[in-house]
Amino acid sequence: MTDVSAMRWAHRSAWLLSVVTLVVAAVGLALLVWDWRVPLPRGFFGIRGFTGLYAAGFGGVGALLTWRRPGHPVGWIFAAAGLVAAVDFATFEYGLAASAGHSLPGGAYLGWVQLWIWVPFITLITIYLFLLFPDGHLPSPRWWPAGWLAGMFAVIATAGLAFSPGSDRPNLPVLDNPFGVAPAAVPFDVAVAGLTGLLGCAVLAAWSLVVRSRRGEPSSGSRSSGWPAPGAC
Repeated sequence: MTDVSAMRWAHRSAWLLSVVTLVVAAVGLALLVWDWRVPLPRGFFGIRGFTGLYAAGFGGVGALLTWRRPGHPVGWIFAAAGLVAAVDFATFEYGLAASAGHSLPGGAYLGWVQLWIWVPFITLITIYLFLLFPDGHLPSPRWWPAGWLAGMFAVIATAGLAFSPGSDRPNLPVLDNPFGVAPAAVPFDVAVAGLTGLLGCAVLAAWSLVVRSRRGEPSSGSRSSGWPAPGAC
């Protein structure tokens, strides 16, 4: 694939990702308006619709960065985080409407996404964004294990939450988990182990920013990252 073809493919992919994010967020907004009078569960955390704002913010920045610098991973992290937030927004509103008694098909399955969708979002913005900011490269090859471990712990935490049985989810407590397994302690312990590992990786990722700031210079791969040099047109 030539450089021109690769650039066109990247631009098309960025455009498609932005459109999908916009459509999913619009579905979530339509559901929000439709079931606005449905009361929020007692354990709901945050302000209703805040994930839609995340979708617009991260998705918008990601669309801009991926379009202007399609070879830079930071833009794709923003774009991916925006899409995940949009899915979170739409599935919550759908599950909330289903839990309120509306005859919506698959409410339990779409509500199931609420158990684990926040894990990849947090992983993207608190670990991979920190590790690769601002030039799209790790501070040094020694940081590779942090990235691999973060991915592994994210999968572990997601799996543990996804297979936790019962209806004790804070956001949609009425909906049972259609994929829950027994005994309940097994997926719960798996989720705790994965989240604990993610916390450690997040601390390491934050420390990578401190390492960069102490060096006072970009990492060795920054010259090929695709960002223009200071003062460049």
